[in-house]
Amino acid sequence: MGYEIDQKDRLRALVGDWAGFAQGNDGIGLSERSVLGRSVWRYFSGGEIADLMERLFRATRQQGVPLSVAQRCDAPGMIRRYEMRIVPLSRGGLRITHVPRGVTPCGPVTPGHPVWHTKPLERCAVCCDYKLGERWQMVPLGERQLPEVDHYTVCPKCRARAEAAMGATGR
Repeated sequence: MGYEIDQKDRLRALVGDWAGFAQGNDGIGLSERSVLGRSVWRYFSGGEIADLMERLFRATRQQGVPLSVAQRCDAPGMIRRYEMRIVPLSRGGLRITHVPRGVTPCGPVTPGHPVWHTKPLERCAVCCDYKLGERWQMVPLGERQLPEVDHYTVCPKCRARAEAAMGATGR
């Protein structure tokens, strides 16, 4: 599953069962027809993730070498691990794919869990960990929706992994 963007970061193609994946993750109204030709930046929630993705895209284009970063995209009752691959294409385009690396079933989060009482609630847009106090922790989605996230960001662990990925190819 993934997408291709042109040199101006406009969506030019969808890869795999993109529509099914979007629908399964509450991406209501995100049909192929509705997204092609639009800027990819309108689909990132939070300035930190957009900044990180822009740096990963720029590094891939400048070096002309693919790079990979681990990520998660959970669904109710499932922890889903992926590898995001960014591959340079001709004329400054990029192909971004999300390769499945494992699915683990998970149970519900109990009502007494700190995630229900933390405000503001921050979540890493890359690994899905939540910031609870001063620590970043994995909180399985379980069978029901967790509380509304106040702010999506990039946790220090994911930022370091992305920096390492960019550094591993000479960036």
